[in-house]
Amino acid sequence: MPPLPKRTNPYYVAQDILSRRDHSEFELRTKMRRKKFSPAEIDDAVAKLKKLNLINDQNFASMFIENTLLFKSVGPKYLAHKLKQKGLMSSLIEAALAAAFTPGREVKLASQAATAWGRTHHPKNTDRNESKKYQQRLIRLLAARGFSFSVIQSVTNKQ
Repeated sequence: MPPLPKRTNPYYVAQDILSRRDHSEFELRTKMRRKKFSPAEIDDAVAKLKKLNLINDQNFASMFIENTLLFKSVGPKYLAHKLKQKGLMSSLIEAALAAAFTPGREVKLASQAATAWGRTHHPKNTDRNESKKYQQRLIRLLAARGFSFSVIQSVTNKQ
């Protein structure tokens, strides 16, 4: 039987998908299903890629966390949510977050986020009501970015 052309060979299609950026196994399987490959073909391709260590959810999680933190100050809850959307297991997510968030890192990131946001949103006058509104908006921002309540409290008390 002659080999399949590269466009119809699931292994080559999977490699092509991974050549653009890393994907979790779940993401890769989803993209392969959209390309109308059978479950057996997808399983074979994924098994080959795992054997070559081209798909590794643990490495993907740690790289995703570090790349995200390079460009955006976010907390562990935000990252956990994003990784869960990418189909990673909770145990992998917890391990990757524990490795990434050394003591003090979450506070440092929350402070960076608060400082950056405060540059453009800090009230111009010293009105007590305006200051309270600013504080409440800052708390909402940090909560939306996935920081824990204790970290938010420590950061907002310094502001």
